[in-house]
Amino acid sequence: MRGGGKMWRAARELGPVLMVAVGVSLVSTFAGAWLDHIHQVDAESRANKLVVAAPGPDGSQTLTVGEWGVTLVLPLARQLPLVSYAGQGGSGIGLSAEDVRKLGEACGADHNALGALLRLPGGSFVASSRHNGVDYFIATLAGYDYVYHVAPTACLDTPGAVGVVNRETSIIREAMTTLAPTSR
Repeated sequence: MRGGGKMWRAARELGPVLMVAVGVSLVSTFAGAWLDHIHQVDAESRANKLVVAAPGPDGSQTLTVGEWGVTLVLPLARQLPLVSYAGQGGSGIGLSAEDVRKLGEACGADHNALGALLRLPGGSFVASSRHNGVDYFIATLAGYDYVYHVAPTACLDTPGAVGVVNRETSIIREAMTTLAPTSR
């Protein structure tokens, strides 16, 4: 009976510790489930923001950035399949294309695989600090400076990506002069 008393006393002393451990376990489980849900919603909202260019009848494609009210006309060819963009806040959109996206997760528009189109307040491009990469000034439209920003991305570490990305960013850069206000 005496040994049982010691065990009961030890159990009573460990009871609060056990309750705290169970409580922490429950809280961490619920917090983890909540964070998983937040990350899933964030990933889904990023995926939902992907906008794909519309093919044209004359071997072209038109990428319309509705939230900015501009369009960009690009060639549509084997060397540049349909281009897409993913919004990255109010001042930038990341670019990719069908063939580049297929190379891997790091090659999507949300990772700027083919660079980014930036929209800055008018006149601020000259005064802005330069980023890692190369910035090409396109035009000032409706009070905004538009810039094509090309920088090394994780996509370039993907096997087979370097040649495709270099070719397609060159084609996009040449077509940037077609950036214009969306016709209504």
